[in-house]
Amino acid sequence: MRTAEIVRDTNETRIRLKLNLDGTGAADIQTGVGFLDHMLTLFARHGDFDLTVRCDGDTEVDGHHSVEDIGISLGRAFTQALGDKRGICRYGQFLLPMDETLVLIAVDLSGRDYLGWTVELPAAKVGFIGLYRDEQTLQPVEYFCKLPQDIAERDVLVLDPMLATGGSAIDAITQIKKHGAKRIKFIGLIAAPEGIEALHKAHPDVDIYLGAKDDHLNENGYIVPGLGDAGDRIYGTK
Repeated sequence: MRTAEIVRDTNETRIRLKLNLDGTGAADIQTGVGFLDHMLTLFARHGDFDLTVRCDGDTEVDGHHSVEDIGISLGRAFTQALGDKRGICRYGQFLLPMDETLVLIAVDLSGRDYLGWTVELPAAKVGFIGLYRDEQTLQPVEYFCKLPQDIAERDVLVLDPMLATGGSAIDAITQIKKHGAKRIKFIGLIAAPEGIEALHKAHPDVDIYLGAKDDHLNENGYIVPGLGDAGDRIYGTK
């Protein structure tokens, strides 16, 4: 049988991989990266080979070390399992038309290392800054902040349903800038003129996109006419 077993240990990952080219499409994948588990499972199923992968990687930092090292291990496994490639056609191609994609792939098993990749894969990441408004001072209070490690290299969209006094948005954008972000846009549903003015004054480099601009703030700092408290609207607490 055409099989391979790969063991790869680095400072970032510990990988154990088994491949059987003459299998049935069975996959047992545990990489610590959910989307990669899904893709490798489909890879084995549609390729009709058996694949077992175990990876213990530094996913608390990011998933890219695990993805890279599994790719290296998988390439070595195929090379080992194919042996001298006797009886295999050198070239192969496949065209896959689907509702939202059209994929053309060609493979050359000659052994020459080359990859031609023309694929756009937007890789959006989600961060979260938890803020609540002090009802006495109307100032924001931060209770949680977790942002992508590479935020300085990304276009950042700050999403907030309602821009009232602008305090929370201003503080959130300030925190994001402290982490190195430079290309920032604010997107909201409803805003008061006071909040727009405050946000623009604090961060004139940030473009503001809104669904609607309401009339003013009342004495409690709420948008008039507004839609009520955003949290209550989302979670149905009132």
